[in-house]
Amino acid sequence: MQHPTDIVAQLGYLTLGTRLKRLAEQLQAGVAETLSDCGHEVQPGQLPVLIAISETDGPTVADLVNAVGLTQPGISRTLATLKQAGLVSIRPDKKDARTRRAYLTAKSTALMDRLRNEVFGKVAAAAAELCDGLDILDALAVMERRNREQPFIQRIRKARS
Repeated sequence: MQHPTDIVAQLGYLTLGTRLKRLAEQLQAGVAETLSDCGHEVQPGQLPVLIAISETDGPTVADLVNAVGLTQPGISRTLATLKQAGLVSIRPDKKDARTRRAYLTAKSTALMDRLRNEVFGKVAAAAAELCDGLDILDALAVMERRNREQPFIQRIRKARS
């Protein structure tokens, strides 16, 4: 049940992005607290990038953009932060020195093993419980596909008041 003064919820589709962002911030705050409680100095938003690097042999920034769905500047900032923390090394491609590739360090490989054992299952279970009875993942997939096919700005421009 929504709070009677929750203007964001009351505005419906007008504030859909704000409402999704608000929920995302609440979910990420829970993950951040869990990571901190377990003594891990990594942020929730960095996890998809670390996972993508761990599942790929030296992805480029473009590879990570495609895998994670974030912008190139966002991926570059995340990689810079992870590199500064000693969690990622950036090395030139063996065939094309202009291309840079990201690799986990020994520190982040050990971190990922601990996170898989201590955190990921709990977070996934809590999210599944939160979404119990809802087709939220399917709905999100449809919304993301539709937005790729016709970006939201185009939908706004063609909308009739």
